[in-house]
Amino acid sequence: MFSVGDKVVCAHHGAGTIVAIEHKEVLGRPCEYFSICMFHDRMTMMIPVENAERSGMRKVIAADAVDEVLCILRAGPSEGLSTKWHERTKRMQEKLGTGEVCAVAEVVRDIHRRGDLGALPLGDKRLLEKASKILIGELMCACDLDEAGATALLDEALNGESRESR
Repeated sequence: MFSVGDKVVCAHHGAGTIVAIEHKEVLGRPCEYFSICMFHDRMTMMIPVENAERSGMRKVIAADAVDEVLCILRAGPSEGLSTKWHERTKRMQEKLGTGEVCAVAEVVRDIHRRGDLGALPLGDKRLLEKASKILIGELMCACDLDEAGATALLDEALNGESRESR
């Protein structure tokens, strides 16, 4: 399913490239691990091959799926978003935990739209930063952009601009 050179997204950490499949012994048991170089911080992360899908690891979206993500970012906030910080945060973290690109885009959009109404609490700012990092990494891969280009694409979509208007 995954091989060296694949660009992948890890649900809680963002996008990276599989640089190796390593064999290690853990607690006396041989295990295979994907060694993944993450884009944002160049950290190398290891995920057991047998747990890859269960942990939310997946291939980066194809370029033709980017327009759907951009449409989500341009839309208004989700209906019924709680005004209570702890309920809202729990829901947003659950969405991030799925690792699904559309769910991550919804988190970025919803927190960004809340920021349009006034200053964001520190927890929301941190969640927005984490979700944006994950989404920017995926846009970098899917659109073959550098970090600045992917960040600009995200910002343009959040501000209602389309790719054609650039």
